[in-house]
Amino acid sequence: MVDPWLLGVLALVVGVGVWMFYRRRERATAVGRLSEPFLEDEELESPLEPVGLAPRHAWLPYTAVALLGLALWLFGGWADVFCVALVLVGWVISSILLSTIAKRRAVSLETQLAESIDLIVGALHAGAGTLDALDSAAREAREPLRGHLKDLVGSIRLGDAPADALEDLYRAVPLESYRLFAFTLAVHEETGGSLAPTLTMVARSIRDNVDLKRRINAETTQAQGSVFGILAITYGIGLVTWRTHPTRVEGFIEDEMGIRIIAAAVVLQALGLFWMSRLTKIQY
Repeated sequence: MVDPWLLGVLALVVGVGVWMFYRRRERATAVGRLSEPFLEDEELESPLEPVGLAPRHAWLPYTAVALLGLALWLFGGWADVFCVALVLVGWVISSILLSTIAKRRAVSLETQLAESIDLIVGALHAGAGTLDALDSAAREAREPLRGHLKDLVGSIRLGDAPADALEDLYRAVPLESYRLFAFTLAVHEETGGSLAPTLTMVARSIRDNVDLKRRINAETTQAQGSVFGILAITYGIGLVTWRTHPTRVEGFIEDEMGIRIIAAAVVLQALGLFWMSRLTKIQY
């Protein structure tokens, strides 16, 4: 007979997964409406390799946690409900760590773009043309932005429409700052005028956005550190209690009700971590 506690935990995991799926789909739909191509040839795919914000093997920590829980259940003799609770906590922690890595990569890419815009503005003030200024910035930029700027310049010189090349750049780096940069160059290509003052304002806007993201990340990191510290203290107290009174702790763990209480506490910790991650994920 299947443990009802295990069924409850599995139902909770499935419910949270379904809720996250629908939230992501709604957000993707909204972003898609806002990100409709401002240029022509919407059906064309970008020849540039997209820049991923999340780690390349983002599935690896989730798989490792799931395999660890399965191994503890099959070979370690741990209770099934406790293994499911540990896997749930591991998935939430993995999601928080991957989200933090993605935020840092996004900030790094935006910082590179602001630096490249400064180089473009300097070249424009020196009398260079728009394409020559982009080429100069491409030579001085760091990876991965250097490759995308070189591909942009090369596509235009080979005869591609600047609008299409700029659309490919934004599709390859799906950040709002890159969309703003591509939109500015596309408008200048259509209307003409002085590009340097406009790009100066764009670079200032990107730097303000990066500064705001860093401040928000600093505040949320403090909150996350406090939560993880409390969790570490909880497990530390449990370890000290076990070392002090091993017989009582082992008897509590071996009891069915004790296992259920511990599993329920671990599940509540996972829910707390998930709720904390949602509260500290500020959209602006």
